Amino acid sequence: MGSTARATETAEDFQRAFTARIASLARTHSLLTEAKWQSVAFGDLLRAELEPYDDGSEHRITLAGPPVELSSELAVPIGMAVHELTTNAAKHGALGELGGRVEVRWSVKNEDVRQLCWVWNEHDGPPVELPTREGFGSRLLKRVLTVQTGAGCKDRL
Repeated sequence: MGSTARATETAEDFQRAFTARIASLARTHSLLTEAKWQSVAFGDLLRAELEPYDDGSEHRITLAGPPVELSSELAVPIGMAVHELTTNAAKHGALGELGGRVEVRWSVKNEDVRQLCWVWNEHDGPPVELPTREGFGSRLLKRVLTVQTGAGCKDRL
């Protein structure tokens, strides 16, 4: 809540962002509840967040990768990261434009110590502009995921 408050400028922005983050957590927890709190499929986590933007054409949202189960400890922070990317795409990127598309591809590396590698690409959206400030989503992606999941960032799969 504190991070959301620091990253928003008005009470209305805070309410909208905070409500959306709670709803995202609820979707992740719902998926975990269905699996008796054991794990959730990465593809299901992506679909839960991106479904409101899917126009059914099979072109707007593309998800491709092998079946990957995330433990409950990983599902919550990764679900929040997917939510932040989706929100950003809807506000500033491809999901905010008619004809815009999001493509998420993933793979698993290192069979001994499994690593989920995923790439989020947006196509046919507005020109990319550098942010004027670091918001909650950027902090989450850069700091929280690194600590909670051991995440790293690579350019390509």
